[in-house]
Amino acid sequence: MRGYHAASRAHTKPILSRVTWEELLYVEEGLHRGYNAGIIFQGGDFPPGVTWTMRRCGIEGQREPGQSQPWRLPNIYYGDYLEVSTLDDPIEGPLSWRDCEFQVRNSEGQTSEWVRFTYPFDGALLEKIRLEQLQLGRELRANGQPVAAVEPMRKAFVFSDRMLGLTHEETLRIKSEWEHTLNEAALAKLRFRPGDHLVVKTGPQAGKTGIVDRLLLRHLHAYVIKPPAGEMFQASDAEVERA
Repeated sequence: MRGYHAASRAHTKPILSRVTWEELLYVEEGLHRGYNAGIIFQGGDFPPGVTWTMRRCGIEGQREPGQSQPWRLPNIYYGDYLEVSTLDDPIEGPLSWRDCEFQVRNSEGQTSEWVRFTYPFDGALLEKIRLEQLQLGRELRANGQPVAAVEPMRKAFVFSDRMLGLTHEETLRIKSEWEHTLNEAALAKLRFRPGDHLVVKTGPQAGKTGIVDRLLLRHLHAYVIKPPAGEMFQASDAEVERA
C-alpha cells in the first residue's frame, strides 16, 4: 500500500472515473509487482482499505434477490489509483473485461457510481480471431482431434460472449459446441467404456473388481463401477486395468 494521503477523506464518497486494462512492468523501480498486466482504476477520494466489485452490464449482470455483492481488495493502492492483477494476453486480457462495469467502496460502505470498462478494441481484429478459432476448432473435431479442439473452441466461445453477448444465438450455439468438445476430449482420454470388466490396482478402492456401469466425463474418478456384490464405487483411469 502506497499513497496513504487519502486517510483524511475516509468519510467521503469515493469517485470512480475510469477503468481500463494496461500492460505493466513485473518489477518497477525496484519494487516487485508480480504480474504483467492489470485492471486500472482511476478516480478520487480512494481511502485506504477501498474495495472494488464488478458485474456484467445489462440483464446479464443482474444478481438474484438476496445474492451478496463480492467486494475485493486491489493488489496495489496508490492514493487515487488502484491496480488489480489480471490476464496478460494482449488480446484476450482486455477482452475478458469487455461489457463489464465497476464500482469502488470505502470502509463505511459509501460507493462510487458504476463505471463501464473502456479500452480501444480493434473490432475487425477480434472478429477475425473469433471466426478463425471457430473454424479451427470445428476442423479439429471433424478430424477426430477433440483434445486439440478444446482451446480454439473455448476461445471462440469467449470472443462471442464478449463481442455478441452471452445470450446471443451465435454465442449459445458456440457454447453448446464447446461443451460437446469438452465431453469428447474427456472421453478420448479414457481407455475403457461401459461394460468393460476392470480391476482397481491403486487408490482407496484397490483390489476391487467390477463392470463399468457408466462414465462421468470431466470427472477425475470417471468410472462408476458395479462390483459383483455391494455398492457401486468410482475410480480414475490411472487406478484401473482391464480384469
